Amino acid sequence: MNWLLFILFLFTWIISVFFICFQANKKFKKKIGEKIHNEVANEMIVLQLRLKEYLKKNPQNDNLIFFQKDLENFSIYLRTWSHNLFYNKSSSREDLLAEVKKNVNQLVKPHDEIQVLINYNWLDVFEFIEKEKNRKWICDMINEAILNVLKHSNAKRIFIDFWDEENASVFRIEDDGNGFELSLVKENIGFSQFRNRSKKLKVKFEINSEIMRGTSILFKIPKK
Repeated sequence: MNWLLFILFLFTWIISVFFICFQANKKFKKKIGEKIHNEVANEMIVLQLRLKEYLKKNPQNDNLIFFQKDLENFSIYLRTWSHNLFYNKSSSREDLLAEVKKNVNQLVKPHDEIQVLINYNWLDVFEFIEKEKNRKWICDMINEAILNVLKHSNAKRIFIDFWDEENASVFRIEDDGNGFELSLVKENIGFSQFRNRSKKLKVKFEINSEIMRGTSILFKIPKK
């Protein structure tokens, strides 16, 4: 693991040098930001997803869990830099992430046995996120999903993932709990609220669950 941390440190240092040396050159900053976002940061996503799948099969590996957190923080840092370079302005994305983490920590705090992992690689729906009411909606959906997990699932882990697809930006709340037979709760009031509130914002809502294999709630925000 030490060599991976060394690579991350070295890469951070290289980016820092680029940022300082070319701070005044807007065109070059834009090219560097685009390069980081489209190539390097996407490779980080692949690494995070592989690590997440490995941890699902090997949940007792504490060293990798800590490394996953470091990798997550570095990825957020990398994305933030690429965004600031490319667009030359600050974003409310970091505010959204901070709010999500704050809310989740408050909800899960009484449940020491539950671990929450947040994977945040999400940049491409600026107009949607810039509106405070939309950020509040995202937080509300995540909070409601977390509450459902705490009440019903007996889960040990909750995964909150943000990522970009070609035509949409996606966020998903997933757990490793009991799961349920989806057809038996199709008209559940809580799920209907998820669906109705998403529909108003033209966001696609999906839910999947299997008995003893957990539940996944997914939202797709279309790109304009």
